[in-house]
Amino acid sequence: MTTTTDTVIATITLPWPPSTNGMYTNGVDRRTGKPRRFLTAKARRWKETACMQAWVQAVNGRVVVPAGPLAIALELHPPRRGMRFDVDGKSKATQDCIATVLGFDDSRIVDCRVTIGDTVDGGSVVVTLGARS
Repeated sequence: MTTTTDTVIATITLPWPPSTNGMYTNGVDRRTGKPRRFLTAKARRWKETACMQAWVQAVNGRVVVPAGPLAIALELHPPRRGMRFDVDGKSKATQDCIATVLGFDDSRIVDCRVTIGDTVDGGSVVVTLGARS
């Protein structure tokens, strides 16, 4: 994990996420008539696929996240060599997915490390979640 005091809870590989900038579109809420931001169709498909993959890799929900602060390490594997992207934009969607699947509030993440790895076909993100001691 990120330091010698972290205990690894789970390591999960997810598909390459959309950027935060491309995840939302503006629209009008049909119920209230007020302006609102909605997930794009591409973002909804990614979220559904990523959360299902995370659930399966977390042994169908058997991963238990202990109370207390958490650390997360994201290793981004872009789909193309030389691809330009914002690492912050990739981390938010990934953190939200992991927090949803494992059932914790992402505000508990006190240490977030992002590194860029080698390219892989289709792109991926390797997520390592740890408990901070």
